[in-house]
Formats: sequence, C-alpha cells, structure tokens
Amino acid sequence: MKKSFLLLVFLLSAISLNAQKLYDNPNPLWKAAEDNVYLQEESQKVFTDSPIQSVEEYQGKCYAVMNNKVYVLQDSNLSLVNAAPTDVNKL
Repeated sequence: MKKSFLLLVFLLSAISLNAQKLYDNPNPLWKAAEDNVYLQEESQKVFTDSPIQSVEEYQGKCYAVMNNKVYVLQDSNLSLVNAAPTDVNKL
C-alpha cells in the first residue's frame, strides 16, 4: 500500500511538471485582449449626511430616498423633491 501511494505521488508530480510546458509556448495561438475602461467601471460618489435607503432611475434621472424623503441627483448633488410624498421607505 505504501509503495502504491508513493507511485501515485510520483506520477502526479510528473504530470504537473509536464503541464507547465503547455503554457510556456513562445508562439501562442491567442492574442491578449486590451482592457479598456467601460461605462460600468466608472463611478461617481455622492456624499450624504445620512444613509441612502433606496435608489432608482426613472426617465434618465436618479432618485434616492434619504430620511424618508425623495431626492433627485442634479449636478452631483442630491436635491429634495418638494412635490414628492413624505414618509417614503422605498421607490
């Protein structure tokens, strides 16, 4: 049993050593893709005094609920929507 275990370890070691040579090809058949910045990778931070409870996008505008009031994102700032109902929990 001990000999078969040692043989198994030796074979696995030999296989792993040969596997390294497969990836060391000087002329690979593939070409690395460029890593361009996509829109989802860009972000904008808006700092608030209280935590945001809910965020939604509607007709190209971003709305948020903070302190149970509805705010709209304008020029990187959250502005209170006066016509919105109060005591809002979720958009």
